[in-house]
Amino acid sequence: FYELVLRLASPTGNYLVGERIGEGRRWLPSVVVHGVGSGRDVLQRHVEQLVEGTIGAPAGVIDVHLVGGLQHDDSEEHVTPSAEHAWLQDVHRRVYFCATVCSGVPSSRLRVIGLPEERPFKSKLSSGAVVTWSWR
Repeated sequence: FYELVLRLASPTGNYLVGERIGEGRRWLPSVVVHGVGSGRDVLQRHVEQLVEGTIGAPAGVIDVHLVGGLQHDDSEEHVTPSAEHAWLQDVHRRVYFCATVCSGVPSSRLRVIGLPEERPFKSKLSSGAVVTWSWR
């Protein structure tokens, strides 16, 4: 499976990090996908899910740089024994993408993600978990 990780930088260079209530750890925005498929359109759909569904940003606010697609140079791969089949191995690929805030976006749309003041904000995941996002 793939984990698509977003390095979203604010105009001042701070990165967006999330923290789930009670977890006590911070993480970059990411989404795990199984069987990504092929093609830029499929990748784009998963990235839109991450931006709009996980972070809660309106469409057209964040520009994700998809250069290289899943064959991106900035990636990690971990192989572990399969939990389901003793003779197989699970491959976990983590691919990092850089993203920036689009220029010329009205402040009213930026406030949804705590900008331009870089204030913390919250989003609710499809699982019902609430994430507090901050710029660091």
